[in-house]
Amino acid sequence: MRLAKIQLARAIWLFDPQEINPRGFSASLLDDKLANRYGFKRDSASRHKFLDGTFVFDGSNFDIGLEVHNDGMVADSRHSTSISDLFIMDVLTWLSQELKGQIPRIRKRIYKSEAILYASRGLSGVSPALDRLAALVASVAGEPQELSAVVFGSSNSAVTFTFERKVNEPLEDNVFYSSASVPTEQHFQLLDAIEKMIEPELRNSDASTISRELRSDLNNSGQDGIRSGPADAAGNARDIAEADRPVEALSDRPTKT
Repeated sequence: MRLAKIQLARAIWLFDPQEINPRGFSASLLDDKLANRYGFKRDSASRHKFLDGTFVFDGSNFDIGLEVHNDGMVADSRHSTSISDLFIMDVLTWLSQELKGQIPRIRKRIYKSEAILYASRGLSGVSPALDRLAALVASVAGEPQELSAVVFGSSNSAVTFTFERKVNEPLEDNVFYSSASVPTEQHFQLLDAIEKMIEPELRNSDASTISRELRSDLNNSGQDGIRSGPADAAGNARDIAEADRPVEALSDRPTKT
């Protein structure tokens, strides 16, 4: 299986923004300063949405977007959720310095990872029981059928992981869309498991081509995730361990895209 593109690597940090500015200094000019710092374009429909910016980390430039809400921040990249995490930490560090304030207590971190992939074949054959069901559906529908999606969710109805054929793509091209409510690297580990189900020759192998590709990319960019690195791209000595929380499933809380 081959990665076509990372479509979204979203990090959502929930916190009280007023904790950044506990003494109430005026922040009226910070929107423009923030836009200039990262080269953002401003969304005419929302003064708190910043588009098409650039985040520089360890000598590499990453496309980045930001939304500021009254209960936290949402950062979108197309590299990894680690870069999105590092970007939010960089923003919070800079804001706390500008306002002579502090890094807020992070209540929760939420993730959404999306990728497009090319597979050598479809999902037929991954489960004999499902193949029998596909044959039954085919007999009812009057045309061939196959398993086209794998979807996992939790008891609260949140979808945790999907792997499905990309719409409007020919079946023979085997183009798949996948989403997960976990950090990018964990998402790719799930894709490794799917790959071994699709590719019989890999089932007894230690090969993990998708996650290895991401891990190599992370290592080449000088970082392997926010938990093991410095707090922000500028090399601030503050450790974000106090802000770190266990990964939570992506909630149904609406966010703009």
